[in-house]
Amino acid sequence: MGMLRAARQEDLPAMMDIFLQAKAYMATQGIDQWQGDYPGEQDFREDISLGDAWVWEEDGQVAGIAALVFGEDPFYRTIDSSSASGGSGWLTDGTPYATLHRFALRADRRGGGTATAMLRAMEYVCRARAAASLRTDTHRGNRPMRGFLQKNGYTLCGEVIYDVITEGDPIRIAFEKML
Repeated sequence: MGMLRAARQEDLPAMMDIFLQAKAYMATQGIDQWQGDYPGEQDFREDISLGDAWVWEEDGQVAGIAALVFGEDPFYRTIDSSSASGGSGWLTDGTPYATLHRFALRADRRGGGTATAMLRAMEYVCRARAAASLRTDTHRGNRPMRGFLQKNGYTLCGEVIYDVITEGDPIRIAFEKML
């Protein structure tokens, strides 16, 4: 049984370890997501200081990480639903939403239900803070994450572009779930 909580500065080493495990895993899968300089340790530090960083704790250890941001996400202002990826456009417009970023698990926690439990807990936080939906995105090549999102009730909405990514594919597949 796990527990979601706001991350603290002392969680940063565990958070970075999980992120580096996920980064290495994606590289072995041929996915260029997270293979450049973004995000970096400073992004995680900022997430913590803004109150956007969350950790999933199991047996007293950080087992998962994520950023949960409330309010408008600048990368989500424009969505292309006519792309090859398809999609319907955002499900909500003009309503409060939250955005899930940097979602990753410790390597030994993959495939055992931890990701689903963590996602459900994050959805609960969103509902408690009056978000109408939860939006997220993933690399076009990250088929496991795309499948996970769809299995958990997220709708494919289209493609967004991350102009901060200087190496690799800046296009991400965007999803949204009504809460």
